[in-house]
Amino acid sequence: METQAKDCESFNRIYNANKELIFKTAMKYSDNYHVAQEITQDTFLQLYTHFNTYDMDYAVKWLLKSAKNAALNYNKKAAYEIPDENITLTSDLRESAEDTEDVIFKVIHDKEMIRLKEDILSSLYNLNERWFDAVTMVYCLERS
Repeated sequence: METQAKDCESFNRIYNANKELIFKTAMKYSDNYHVAQEITQDTFLQLYTHFNTYDMDYAVKWLLKSAKNAALNYNKKAAYEIPDENITLTSDLRESAEDTEDVIFKVIHDKEMIRLKEDILSSLYNLNERWFDAVTMVYCLERS
């Protein structure tokens, strides 16, 4: 138990003394703030999980080398990645096709509704002009 507390103190001392240096190293080689944060966390996590197996005299050198290598590996991997915006998925194509169908059906529906409204109003006018005038006035008053 005492050794664990001593190891934790040693780790905290190394962490607090070197976290900015390791972050700056990762930032220098990755040119990405978020990636540098991730690399810093991963590097210190590796040190923490294998704390008893490392020689603490070389901890800072090991941290710097690990952060540099992780950033260089990130850059290598990123060079081979294809940006997401250039990829069109089949599901996206299906969604846009459904959207097109919906638009066409809406246009057809709207045209039918206009025709139906005109038919009803012309029938009402032919049946009784006063009712037609009353309906037209109510419609106009509601619209304003």
